[in-house]
Amino acid sequence: MKGIPCIRHLSIRPPLVTQRMPRFKGIDFLMEDGNGIQTQVVSSQRALKSSLEDMLEAMHGEEDMIVGLEMEFSAKDIEGKCFVQQRIEVLTLCTGSKCVLIRLDSDLDEGWFEKLCMFLANKDIVFVGVHTKQDLVKLENEYGLRVKNFVELSELAAGVMMKPCVAGYGVRKLATELEVLELKPRPSKVCWSDWNAGKSQLSNAPIKCSTMDAYASYKIGKKLLEDEE
Repeated sequence: MKGIPCIRHLSIRPPLVTQRMPRFKGIDFLMEDGNGIQTQVVSSQRALKSSLEDMLEAMHGEEDMIVGLEMEFSAKDIEGKCFVQQRIEVLTLCTGSKCVLIRLDSDLDEGWFEKLCMFLANKDIVFVGVHTKQDLVKLENEYGLRVKNFVELSELAAGVMMKPCVAGYGVRKLATELEVLELKPRPSKVCWSDWNAGKSQLSNAPIKCSTMDAYASYKIGKKLLEDEE
């Protein structure tokens, strides 16, 4: 019949399939409270962008805008007698479900700085840490990275608990004191790991330690800030 095209002459093209950026992928760690945290180690601009976007999306979905901070330093062995902290090599950010461990020592191209600056300057996010105030000064001096909305938990805990002595506690001891996590001190080998050791791939042990400390800051911050309300 006229007007009806022959099917065999039609060229049927398959629909275009757009590739989606891979979602948050990382290492799964079980925290002491039974909560699972997924940690992504970031050393490229593309991974940094997607991981921060995924973290922020999850935070909005969970209606929880608290982020725990932890920083790791390279260390120099002085004649086998002591270690001296040097440059900040790693910035760890942790929420109630995700953790991003950013290797500042890696060969990140120029675009990473803008992405991270925007995240750290987000006024809706409350960044928390224990004895982190001076580290933030060092972070700004070394990398130009500034955290806009930060709460020093050692000072807050001393005020809320009305116990001045807890201001001197480290993150793990403070978490135990507040009964949000029961944590043992870091293993000494991990305490003084050279996080920049030839820019080699990090093993799970230091990654988990940094995750646990950042998560402990998150848990402490969540408890103290909620108690203040």
